[in-house]
Amino acid sequence: MGSVGFELSDMIAFWKSPRIIKTGGKNDRLEKNRGGVTYYLFGKEIAHYDPDKKTVLIQDAGYRTHTTKDRINKLLGRIGAVTQKQGDWYYIHGNQWPRSKDTMIPWNGSMLLRV
Repeated sequence: MGSVGFELSDMIAFWKSPRIIKTGGKNDRLEKNRGGVTYYLFGKEIAHYDPDKKTVLIQDAGYRTHTTKDRINKLLGRIGAVTQKQGDWYYIHGNQWPRSKDTMIPWNGSMLLRV
């Protein structure tokens, strides 16, 4: 099985390209809009990169599924990760170990990060 989804570096490179839309598999799409690049999964916005502010907004778009979490985590790479513990989602910045309630930020559906 091939790799699916996009990394943040893909969004940044796409912003610099002349293309307007880029697809990755049948369910993942990057699109230039709102002065940046938006990542859509199954037609729902899960991330928006703003090159002027150097931020990325990540969100679950109301779908707290394994697939959504997988795509967000691939996008984030070493920046951080969304994880799940006892059914609740959390954000962990960078490589904060051990993963405990002290290092995990409760997930409220979205998060704005500087990149």
